Amino acid sequence: MLGLLLAAAILRLAWLGDDAFITFRSVENLMQGHGPVWNTDERVQTYTHPLWFWLLCAARAATGECERTAMLLGALLSGAAVVLVARSLGAAAATTAWLALLLGSRAWTSYATSGLETSLTCLLVALLFAAARGDDAGRRLGRTALVTGLLATTRLDLLVLGLPVVCAQLRGVPHARAVRLVLLGAAPLLAWSGFALVYYGSPFPITAHAKAFDHGVPAGDLLLQGLRYLWRNLTDDPVTPVTLALGVLLGLGRRGERAFAVGALLYTAYVVKVGGDYMLGRFLVPSFAVGAVLLARALVGGPATAPLAATLGALALAFAPGVPEAATPLPDAKPGYHVGAFGIVDEQQQGHWDHGLLSRGAVRATPGYVGAALQASGVTQRVFTLGGWIGWLGYTSGPQVHVVDPWLTDPLLMRLPLADPSRWRIGHFLRRIPAGYLESLASGENRLAHAGLARTWDAVRSITRDPIWSGTRWRHLWQLWTGAHRAGIADFVATQYRTPPRREVSLAALQRPAGTFWFDAPVGHTAQAGGLAIDLGAPVTAAAVVVHLSGGAGYRVRFVRGGTVTGDVAWRPNVVPPDLLQAERVAVPAYAAPFDTLWIDADVDPWQPAAAFVGRVELVQ
Repeated sequence: MLGLLLAAAILRLAWLGDDAFITFRSVENLMQGHGPVWNTDERVQTYTHPLWFWLLCAARAATGECERTAMLLGALLSGAAVVLVARSLGAAAATTAWLALLLGSRAWTSYATSGLETSLTCLLVALLFAAARGDDAGRRLGRTALVTGLLATTRLDLLVLGLPVVCAQLRGVPHARAVRLVLLGAAPLLAWSGFALVYYGSPFPITAHAKAFDHGVPAGDLLLQGLRYLWRNLTDDPVTPVTLALGVLLGLGRRGERAFAVGALLYTAYVVKVGGDYMLGRFLVPSFAVGAVLLARALVGGPATAPLAATLGALALAFAPGVPEAATPLPDAKPGYHVGAFGIVDEQQQGHWDHGLLSRGAVRATPGYVGAALQASGVTQRVFTLGGWIGWLGYTSGPQVHVVDPWLTDPLLMRLPLADPSRWRIGHFLRRIPAGYLESLASGENRLAHAGLARTWDAVRSITRDPIWSGTRWRHLWQLWTGAHRAGIADFVATQYRTPPRREVSLAALQRPAGTFWFDAPVGHTAQAGGLAIDLGAPVTAAAVVVHLSGGAGYRVRFVRGGTVTGDVAWRPNVVPPDLLQAERVAVPAYAAPFDTLWIDADVDPWQPAAAFVGRVELVQ
């Protein structure tokens, strides 16, 4: 009965998170012959789960589409994990209790699908338990090493979960054989790391720079956020952390299961150390999966009433924060996006309406339909756009569109720390776009204003765009690996990044006709990093100023004479989509003339990035 309820819960909650579409974009690019990349003009690994990525590619090749395939694949893998553990438990009462724990966990039921790697992780956890059984120490070591290698190839940080189990199997295995078996088990991870090192230039995805290596958030702040993450899960989904804790405690007291308990404990500590995640429950699922099995195993052979108590306790605790979403009717209207306490979101509840299997409002789209529409309208050149919530944006944009993402996926921006150290949300470390970077992408020339950062971009561009075996590329790779560009980045951060200077541009440089989009303006500048100072050459009197600019931002024009502001006009143009250039007429206040300089600044919403591009300026007499 509980098994059927669990299957019904998975079906009711089946969905896809926006982050899943980040992976789907790379899958689609590979299927179309562009390689496993995010933007087709640069080799960048944006997905964090290589094994899940390649499984999706295989499934996508078989079915011809990503979305329902990913949900079905997730459900099948989660179901396989359930069957595997249920068969291993044997005792019906303990199996019933274990199913109740899964059913009561909002995290497990939510991420049994989602399009992310969690379902694969749960199956590998079940296989890890199975691999540690048997009388032959060598075979146990080989099997656990292989499963741990697969876990690490799914997500590198899952190595923390499996490594204690591998270490526990070393006892009784001759040293030479143990080394050989561990290396064989690590073969999937080593093979992937070697491929990524050559193809992408790094064994780590660019998201590791975004969220782990280069964000600049103090370790103490992350630790505090990690503890908040545990607290939010305890208040919103008590079955998950309580099961994890009880399972670990019971496992530590049982010799044959101590290594699993240590692995779950270490992985949970790692999750806390890195600040948890913005998705409620997601990063606790691997440890929960281990804890649930340990707790169920402890019930086998225990007091006859213990499984019943565990079953009833799990189901009762599941309702403590309110009726679980799996037990509620499908909504008739889209819920508003609500960021909960500490910046943590019940992402499944928010995302189900748009991308739920059974949702009444589910959005289905052909991948790349935006690019197809551009082609149909005669736009054949490469298109550039900025995005924050980039999954669906990237998936629907297609290979013609280069998506610049200041949160996760850009190969240069993710090597910078967050723009405002006092303003961040876990999982969302926003980078400021440096002066000249968007112009560099659109033009193909290096127009970055800071010399040290410009050299870094030359190296990054070579690594991600030059032929793989190019000598120049490998020279730049060596420089990047050995830290040759750290000083340039550090100087940029110290002198210009957080307090960018106003860039001086002559009016003559902005007199050429503007293009249709910001990225095809022959000469133009972004106004968001420090703003622009447009030198008119001499004091002038004008009735109005016409500024050709892109949307998605608020603008402010100040009229300046001799360094003193004489007039100020602020407005927000209504341009849809924001990548289009539009001529905006700004009346010159009577008291502002004459003026010799125009200061143009842009106010960009950090959660909805925009180019804030000025393509042309005209004076109207």
